[in-house]
Amino acid sequence: MKQYLITGGTGMVGSQLIDAIVESDAHITVLTRQNKINSHPKNFLCELD
Repeated sequence: MKQYLITGGTGMVGSQLIDAIVESDAHITVLTRQNKINSHPKNFLCELD
């Protein structure tokens, strides 16, 4: 299983990248400084302050 660390996962490019990778059944960790809610739900593995 591939693992990805995505920074800026709540932005336009990051959220599209996550959508594409999720379909490949990979492990994704998202690092973001914003607590933004998108139009569709996403499961974040952790939050960093």
